[in-house]
Amino acid sequence: MKNKFKLLIALFIMGCMVITILPLSSFATLYGSGSYEFSFDCQPHNADLTVGDITINGNKMNSEFDRFCTDNGQYTIYVDITSTSGEPRLNVNGGTSVTITLDKTEGNKYTFKIVYDMATNVQNHLSVTPQSGTPSVPTANPSDNEGNEEGAFTYTFEGESADIFINGTLLPSGTLTSEKVKYNYDSSGTVTLEIGTIFLYRLTELKVNGTDYSSQLPDTTEEMLEAFKDQRFFATIDVPYATSYAITTKSEETDREHMVVGNFLWDRRTPTSEEEVDDCLDHGDIKLVKLKYKGNTYYPGDKIFVNGTAYDWSDHIVTDKDPSGTAGGATLPAGAELTVKLVPDYGYQLVSFGPNGGSFTADSENQSEFTFEVGRGNFHLAAHFEQVADAVDAKANNIESGSIKIADNEIDTGSVVLSVNDINLSDDKVEEFASAAGDYKVSQYLGINLDQVIYKGTPNDVWTNKMDELNSEATVTLQLSDVIDADEIAIVHNIHDGEEFEIINLESYDEDANTITFKTKSFSSYAIATKKTSKVSSNTISTGDNCTNIIIAISIVAIATLGLIILIEKNKKISAL
Repeated sequence: MKNKFKLLIALFIMGCMVITILPLSSFATLYGSGSYEFSFDCQPHNADLTVGDITINGNKMNSEFDRFCTDNGQYTIYVDITSTSGEPRLNVNGGTSVTITLDKTEGNKYTFKIVYDMATNVQNHLSVTPQSGTPSVPTANPSDNEGNEEGAFTYTFEGESADIFINGTLLPSGTLTSEKVKYNYDSSGTVTLEIGTIFLYRLTELKVNGTDYSSQLPDTTEEMLEAFKDQRFFATIDVPYATSYAITTKSEETDREHMVVGNFLWDRRTPTSEEEVDDCLDHGDIKLVKLKYKGNTYYPGDKIFVNGTAYDWSDHIVTDKDPSGTAGGATLPAGAELTVKLVPDYGYQLVSFGPNGGSFTADSENQSEFTFEVGRGNFHLAAHFEQVADAVDAKANNIESGSIKIADNEIDTGSVVLSVNDINLSDDKVEEFASAAGDYKVSQYLGINLDQVIYKGTPNDVWTNKMDELNSEATVTLQLSDVIDADEIAIVHNIHDGEEFEIINLESYDEDANTITFKTKSFSSYAIATKKTSKVSSNTISTGDNCTNIIIAISIVAIATLGLIILIEKNKKISAL
């Protein structure tokens, strides 16, 4: 047995080595039923990994499985494979999937492909082609046969039709009449049936070959959560082996008591109509923070979160209609306390949010975190983020309003508010400003501060982050109430209210709007200062010079009058001659 196991490992490693030199059409093959686990390194939390088409017998299918990298940089796919003569089925983390491709575009990203081929309609071929990294050894040793037993199956139902598996092989759907199906049987004398309906319905009666197994159907909350898989409540029972099986089921709509899960969706897109509003996350993102249920707290990456179970958080789901993966969905225990991050894009704020109108609570300390109770059954999760410009809150005298422009890379969520207030300084600080101003005279002291703001759902309730220093200069414009000769204005800045000062020259002065514009990258105490000058305005006469001016004027008039008299007398003498 040990030698056989070593041989299997050797053959697997050799297959992986051959893969690296063969074209993608060549692949190593594994046969039969069983579970497989393949792992390879990846970028932790890399949302840029993309998934290609998923096909079953050449037909494209929707891909709904988790692409989330764990914190240790491992990407693991668990694969359960069953042989069947009916519809082929391959489960990857709970989603029906066949071909998976993670494209390598840049950095630490990989191509990882699983190919499912029904060459003989019953034989499973599993191909693993990593572009980088090495798959681990399968966790199971599948048998090499195509199904060693054939049975005849008859199935009737009342209510909703159920999916039925025998020893992992899926029977054809709907009513059956002596349907021949091959499956694997280990001669143990019993076979395992898994029978499940979509979770909006639940099985109330189950009989196999006349024996009533209704008492083994899941009924309590714990049993139904355990039985939930792939959006269905499954009953798992062992029955005696037979050459034919007559199965009957009865189901009814799931009542509130038995609706033990909440199932909700979201989509990162702008709604095009009112009907689409209830599941859209426009101009923002959602992230799982934690889940509290029955005294336990679970976090992203915990093993309890598995796609297709009652603890399923699936995001960035790639489909044919949405290859970029903007959609997501979750199935969680009803009544659990769910905390999510709703993160607006830069320049946007959350103005409405609700799980189908249900109540929610914004965390008082943790930014962008909201908590609500998971409801029962299907509902949508929607959040509307509205564009909100960076703003100036001007409350200082002589400052009417303003604007601020920061670099695009300063913040990635929410917006900023620049506050401008009058401030009172100590005598020592006033002297320091005067000394720093030099030949400028300070006319007004201002406290200018910058905060990142994220709405908790309204502009009146926000999270704030103080921003004392930026990476790049921001452009600040202030509108003044009083007209000042802007050529003589400078801004004196006490950097971080410490010992260092700087003089900031204006970028511009708009006489029509009476605005001053300057650049800065830190925020604390400022002063508006006017340059000292002895220049006299052309339309001003000082009172100290009035007498002198009058004397000069009288002298000029007297001299002119005397000159005129002399000229007249001189003309008289000439006339007498």
